[in-house]
Amino acid sequence: FFLTVWMTAPPFLILLVIFTLTRANDDNLPSPRIAIIGSGIGGTAASYYIREKFGEEAIIDVYEKEERTCGRLGFANVGGRLYNSGGCVIHPRNQHMVNFTRIAGMTKDDGDDGLMYLYDQVNKDWAMWTTGYSFIDLLLMIWKYGLSPFILGNTVDRFLASFDRIYDLQEKGEAFDTVEDMMFAMGGQEFTRT
Repeated sequence: FFLTVWMTAPPFLILLVIFTLTRANDDNLPSPRIAIIGSGIGGTAASYYIREKFGEEAIIDVYEKEERTCGRLGFANVGGRLYNSGGCVIHPRNQHMVNFTRIAGMTKDDGDDGLMYLYDQVNKDWAMWTTGYSFIDLLLMIWKYGLSPFILGNTVDRFLASFDRIYDLQEKGEAFDTVEDMMFAMGGQEFTRT
């Protein structure tokens, strides 16, 4: 969650949050006023955790450009069937979001049939779907994508191991002057190279 907010937030919002967090340590200053852009699951979680950190003294304003909340969470109608769309996948190693879904009373939806479907929005056609037989599904994936998913999986596992370091850093109360400093503390040069 924290990394997602840092990586997707506009620079002025990051500076606003850093300024607000620094001011919150001074008891002589007025209550912090915090603006959150977007009321999707990230904005909602940010609101919750900021309220938890600063208590009732903080003034939190949430701004949403759409007529409804929830951001990209929702369903898409494809061929007369409803499918989860948007931010419906929360990685089990994202401790903040897993905890937040528990707090919000959300439950895991394992789907209707346990099968996976990939829909190509551009060509309006199914790119791939699984059969439920792991050996056949493995052959189909290799046929369609080659070894790329396995290479990607190894890369993701490596990055997740580095990402997990953020929880230890947060527990120790570590603070960073820049996003780059935080990323370096989590993953060294691999996270900060451009």
